[in-house]
Amino acid sequence: MALNTTFKAIADPVRRQILEDLRQNRQSAGEIAAHFKLSNATVSYHLKLLKQAGLVTVTKEKNYVYYELNASVFEEMLTWLYRFSPKQGMKSDDKKELAVVAELCCYSVTNELRRRELCGLARQNGYSF
Repeated sequence: MALNTTFKAIADPVRRQILEDLRQNRQSAGEIAAHFKLSNATVSYHLKLLKQAGLVTVTKEKNYVYYELNASVFEEMLTWLYRFSPKQGMKSDDKKELAVVAELCCYSVTNELRRRELCGLARQNGYSF
């Protein structure tokens, strides 16, 4: 995984919202597009970037394309992210963005024991969510 590609993918608020929507269950491209006031081509572009970053996996079934989170990439991101706990003097907005990323990564892990472990580690490192 290239962290630059991954973090670039989650830098966009639309792509972060798509990831949030996929936390609960997989969705078809049409279901994802229905959540936004964007053209299908724009949503498709965002999905392509998420796929290239390895943040989502794609499954084709008949005429539908389904997207779901790729938890292993989120675990790698968390491992890297935990090296940087929120620091004194950091802008409030930056702290909030880091917390959002940590929370998204944490709750994207499907294994319940691993999720508890990672979320606990996030809180120990100063991320509150």
